[in-house]
Amino acid sequence: MQLDPTARAANLQGTVAALSKNSALSQHAFIVATRRAVLSGMPWANLGCLFLVHGDIELANKAFARAQMTEPDFYGGWMGQALVAECMDATECVDLYEACLAHEGVATDVADFGYAYHVWQSLAVLDAERALSHTERVLSHTEQNRLLLAVYAARRYVSRSSDVHGAGHYLLGMLLEHNG
Repeated sequence: MQLDPTARAANLQGTVAALSKNSALSQHAFIVATRRAVLSGMPWANLGCLFLVHGDIELANKAFARAQMTEPDFYGGWMGQALVAECMDATECVDLYEACLAHEGVATDVADFGYAYHVWQSLAVLDAERALSHTERVLSHTEQNRLLLAVYAARRYVSRSSDVHGAGHYLLGMLLEHNG
């Protein structure tokens, strides 16, 4: 959805104000943008980011939900919801990151790493449960598909990002080890 010129200006003002650490002006500008661009999820997602950066998880969650409702095809709302879920230790963050990866043209480091990390984490929990019960467990069809998508996402993350600290390479190695 294209923003009209006044909504675009308000959204830009909110972004510049946020970068300048003027939270009050940023919040005001994003709210103006949401009122002027009623069919766009971008101002809502930007407002959600502002709330998330300032630690207001509840308001961030509401803003990202509005971004999703306003413009379901705009991945920013889905990405924001995944970040909120991650802050709340919610298990649905894997599904939300997967929704981000399913959008055509979405190839962000955050979605790739977030998805791969949370799939690896869920597999580590399964391994721990298997070790405690002394049973061998085969991955379900859904878990196998998630593992393959996680390997793809981790490879894409490693190829696109600088990965200075090697976290992406380590994560990719752990996922490949699970893949056999």
